[in-house]
Amino acid sequence: MLRNVWGAVSLFLLISFGRAAAADIDYSFLTTLGFTGLDRESQINTMFRGDDPFNPVRVTAFAESWISPKIGVFLEFLWDQGAQHSGGDTKPRVNGAYAVARPWNTDKILFKIGLVPSPFGAWAPRTYADRNPLVGLPLMFHYRTPIEYDELPEDEDELFSYRAERGLPIAYDACWNQGVIAFGFAGKWEYSFGVTKEAISSPRSYGNDGANFIGHLGCRPIVGLRLGTSLAYGSYLGANTANLPAGMNEREPKQIAFAADFSYEYAYTSIFAEAVRNKWEVPTLAEDLGCSAWYLELKQKLSAGFYLAGRIDRLTYNEHTDSAGERFTWGYDLWRYETGFGYTFTRGVTVKTVWQHNNFDDDLKEDVDLLCTQLVLTF
Repeated sequence: MLRNVWGAVSLFLLISFGRAAAADIDYSFLTTLGFTGLDRESQINTMFRGDDPFNPVRVTAFAESWISPKIGVFLEFLWDQGAQHSGGDTKPRVNGAYAVARPWNTDKILFKIGLVPSPFGAWAPRTYADRNPLVGLPLMFHYRTPIEYDELPEDEDELFSYRAERGLPIAYDACWNQGVIAFGFAGKWEYSFGVTKEAISSPRSYGNDGANFIGHLGCRPIVGLRLGTSLAYGSYLGANTANLPAGMNEREPKQIAFAADFSYEYAYTSIFAEAVRNKWEVPTLAEDLGCSAWYLELKQKLSAGFYLAGRIDRLTYNEHTDSAGERFTWGYDLWRYETGFGYTFTRGVTVKTVWQHNNFDDDLKEDVDLLCTQLVLTF
């Protein structure tokens, strides 16, 4: 039934955008051209479909139109060159396609329906290269932990062997969700709550016919300060998951995540921070798979057009016990440091140079360093 609903939503968007063709449509483009050195072949920043913010060419196209004061349609397309830094090109894809409905003459309650950005956390609006002062993304929004959407470990011994695998991130910023979101603004408060087909970590979870509940509540108590909290709850496994206990449905194991976010902007200084506690329920293990992540980001403008920026990230995993009684973390704990500078020559033209250092606590994993110079064009 939900698949039929999504088909109806897609048809609605196509019809709506067809009507918008007779109205004004605003087009814009975001292009990044970059060169990355050092550990160039590392896939530590690579997404499921091969796209990567450090890839040499990325083009995002936007189209939007307000068909009427009550209905707007928004589309986003992405083309990313270099599926694995040195291979072929990723296929162009629709990143987002949704309608915004404003049923009443108020901003206190609006709706998004279609392929919508996740309201979890506060990173999504700053993920674009013209708003991200660096190049990489925070670990919690893309880094792939060992857990898979289509196969569960049989026991703790097998879990230990998974530690080097690249499975699900905590929250997957690169893939938008099929769903309905209610959002609004009232004085110092803002909210965004909805139901989606996919879990925040797992694009493939749409196949289990479950539902996921995501919400964010924010407050701006004083000028420049923003505080927020997020919750996500829903099934994360795909269809036909291997090693699922007999009689259990893929919809039953849940992902549960809580997050808090903070930002403060004053004069030429901007500070952003987020923290998340996440858990995947795994019925084959004695304990569920838990992990935590946080980041702190600082941007300082030094003169007209020139800025410095830095971000520190941390990702840690819970410990488990194998059959020999040995304790181990189910993934490799990781520190990430990314720092750099940027200069805006004119409106829509910015150059960044950043260094990203990924430092694993365990000596079994080699550290990864990337040095990137990137030209960001908006028009």
